[in-house]
Amino acid sequence: MPSIRQHGLPISVGFEIPSLPLVSYESPKISSGALLTGNIKLEINVSSLELDSFIVEVIQLVTSKRPVKTSCLDCITRKRTMCIKRYISVPVLMAQGSHEYPLTFLFKGSWPATTSSRISLIEYYLVATVTSGKRDGKTVSYISERPIHLNRSYEYLEEGLKHLRKFPDTSVKCKIFLPTSIHPHSSFLVTIQFTGLKEQSGDVWGIDSLNWMLKEYGVIVSLPCFQHAHHTSSHGFVHEEKKIVGAGRISKGFKYIDAQKSECHMEFEFFSGQEAASDVSGPSGIEISHDMTLDFTVLLARKGAGLSTRVLSMKCPVVISSRPGMGISWDNETPPMYGTIPRHKLTTVVMITSKISGRLSTTDFPSLLHLLSSLIFILVLKLWMDTEFTKIFLV
Repeated sequence: MPSIRQHGLPISVGFEIPSLPLVSYESPKISSGALLTGNIKLEINVSSLELDSFIVEVIQLVTSKRPVKTSCLDCITRKRTMCIKRYISVPVLMAQGSHEYPLTFLFKGSWPATTSSRISLIEYYLVATVTSGKRDGKTVSYISERPIHLNRSYEYLEEGLKHLRKFPDTSVKCKIFLPTSIHPHSSFLVTIQFTGLKEQSGDVWGIDSLNWMLKEYGVIVSLPCFQHAHHTSSHGFVHEEKKIVGAGRISKGFKYIDAQKSECHMEFEFFSGQEAASDVSGPSGIEISHDMTLDFTVLLARKGAGLSTRVLSMKCPVVISSRPGMGISWDNETPPMYGTIPRHKLTTVVMITSKISGRLSTTDFPSLLHLLSSLIFILVLKLWMDTEFTKIFLV
């Protein structure tokens, strides 16, 4: 991205960051985080200017849409400095022109991803603050900021996640295979296997229809600011929200009842809504999780009693996350460090003779040839140095 110019000011600050996605892979407990790299450009638009300090911070903003005091900005948004880098800490006289500095920040794996829901909002910003000398007895500060979108993704497993349920008072078992994680506004494949559809008594279960629902659960702890701490306890107010981000009914193309078979296999393609937020957990006071409820309408065919209907329900946890991008975390892209290379022992060449012929074995020929070539080279070099021509040449 090109540098951001602030026209009419003696200082302009801009960020030059590659457009690659910033992704933390795996769960917050084991993730190595995401590495942000780029350049920060400081332009002096006057002949010279004395700077007192130049810092760049990563700021996390947690916004509660159910604050303790709706008219208080400090109650609505909590600001936290995640990390800071100081480029100038003592007064420096800067000449006119462009000055570039390297920019590197490690977003820890425990940090929650950028998230927006009905009751909460998590944002990250890069904030550069430049402080110049005093003018009219006052210190002048110049601030430039850029939003940073932090994603979280999970490794794709081909076999997916398996969920098993034995329905009570029946011999029916259901096994569901779900992807490791699904993405907002996208389709995903679900595989369902039924076993035990034929009872020992001869009764047969049949699948008639399927109702599915993808739910999102959001929890936020709204904490008061210092001025309004008397309005609530130190634990704050807990707000919960539940909403449906995907639902559907399937009643065609798979109706199944077969007295000869005791199992069936089905595959369906479901669709998640665009309003689904990614899963969040951690010390930020915000938690977002998802699950999928499956309601199977089944038919029980009894001998001499006709058909009866029953609903079998199953609930499975689901992880919603961002797309993985390149799918490689920053620590897997870098070469190994010196300390991570294992220590190797020095190898020795052992001349082994054959017990039968007393000659050298064929496995030792490369070592022997290398030794002979080295001896010949040393001998030729010594003879060359001892010749009269060499002595005259050296004189």
